[in-house]
Amino acid sequence: MEQTEGILMSRLRCLHLADLHLGWRPRELSGREEERRRERDGLLKKAVDLVLTPNSGIQMVLMVGDLFETHRPEIGLVDSVLQELRRLEKANIPLITVPGNHDEVTYNDSVYRQRRAEWPGVLVTNPMPEKVKTITLGGTAYHFYSLAYTGGLTRVTEPLREFPRVSEAGVHMGVFHGSLDWEAGERSLPLSSQGLAQAGYDYVALGHIHQYREKVVGQTLMLYPGAVEGKSFSDPGEGFFTVA
Repeated sequence: MEQTEGILMSRLRCLHLADLHLGWRPRELSGREEERRRERDGLLKKAVDLVLTPNSGIQMVLMVGDLFETHRPEIGLVDSVLQELRRLEKANIPLITVPGNHDEVTYNDSVYRQRRAEWPGVLVTNPMPEKVKTITLGGTAYHFYSLAYTGGLTRVTEPLREFPRVSEAGVHMGVFHGSLDWEAGERSLPLSSQGLAQAGYDYVALGHIHQYREKVVGQTLMLYPGAVEGKSFSDPGEGFFTVA
């Protein structure tokens, strides 16, 4: 896997992950289904290995939705994911995890409800935007704002345009799994780029779109890292991890 070098914030090196879709099972690969399954389910380990590589300089990890293909993945897969995330915790690497639309927190049997008590780092569960964490690294405060789409609670009749921002000094970062400036159907979180920019965020870490995309509005950079591994010829994935 390649990585894109610090294109975003000179003061922070952050691994921005989204749409790993662990647990997805390919079909009709002429006997290679098991091989492809293992490759995909090993993506998180590769990402953690990258973070923990000596001299990587990566200081935190954002996982911005659809870590899993479904809200109720296999127990063994969840256990292996938690094992990898604990490696980050042991190394004192801050972690923020945002549920997506495939692995929604809406359901009572959602992995994020069932395993919340043992999830390392910050697990976002609030249904509307709010500040979820402030982390101080190298003397700079990084303020993070996010939400977890929750059916019946998250208001999605129109794109979200109002986002919170505390008045404290530091770097302000949005972390959202949704569709930026376009409608993506039911169970998708529509976001307004103008609203995000007006909130005064420095960087918005996005997930949901499987292609790498950047958008700048005012002083705000919004970025989709894309899916590292795709699902089909029309969804090939980007083939690299994004380090901001």
